[in-house]
Amino acid sequence: PDSITDIDPNAFYQCGNLEEGTLVGKGVYEEKFRWEMTGGGTLTLSGEGVLPGNSPWYQVTGGRDLVRVIIEKGITGMGVRSFSRNEHLVKVELPDGFLSIGEKAFYGCLSLADINIPDSVVTISYDAFEGCSGLKSPIPVAMGTFETKENIRWKLDSEGTLTISGQGEMDDPPYSGYSYPWNFIRKDIKKVIVEEGIINVGNYAFQDCVNLVSAELPQSLTRIGEYAFSRCASLTDIEIPDSVESIGNGAFEGCTSLGTVTTVGKGTWGDNLWWELDSEGTLVIRGQGQMEESR
Repeated sequence: PDSITDIDPNAFYQCGNLEEGTLVGKGVYEEKFRWEMTGGGTLTLSGEGVLPGNSPWYQVTGGRDLVRVIIEKGITGMGVRSFSRNEHLVKVELPDGFLSIGEKAFYGCLSLADINIPDSVVTISYDAFEGCSGLKSPIPVAMGTFETKENIRWKLDSEGTLTISGQGEMDDPPYSGYSYPWNFIRKDIKKVIVEEGIINVGNYAFQDCVNLVSAELPQSLTRIGEYAFSRCASLTDIEIPDSVESIGNGAFEGCTSLGTVTTVGKGTWGDNLWWELDSEGTLVIRGQGQMEESR
């Protein structure tokens, strides 16, 4: 009956023939989250705030295998390893208003195949879905903003497409050791889409993305930074928009797989001259007046 507020998770221990949907456990966790467990392995969570980390549900539910998790509206995020190593977990349902998925939240959930990511989600840790080899459809597996440019967003999906969106400039670090938010998942990036509104590709932005094959750049782009695509040995497809006015030193250094002639360097020389270098080594200088003489 509904009047029962607590069912010990061991109350129906070894009752293996219970029909799916039969309530086998019920209670409160950390005084603000209610949970209910059914015989079919469905855990339903309600309450307000961010779910605790370190996967407490195995102990809370008496060691029962989670197959499905339903998180109800009011819960806004999950912490570090909230559901990690639940190897039988297949499906997760998140509510509108959900905001964040923490580090290694679903780490090692080998059977996870279906999870909805609401549009409200703004942050997914880069390793939230590490080891989730069963995901069947493209979903965001990492996303966030730049620490210094909150108007610029990035998102990596489960097929390896990194999308950068927003208005204005990406970070433009002066040295290669700068930590872009996707630094730890560079090897997972296979395609880059920079959307309209972004005006630059920062220095070193995609350096050492060794599995990057293609990049789509917008007409709003005016500058590609130094070593932006350096050592992307698999890069074969990129078109430089006419809007780009400068390409920094080494932007395409080590891009040995470029299949078509691509502009790899571009800039101004003095006030009236422009230069452009393509991937076949052709340097074109144009404009009016004299070239500067070296001394």
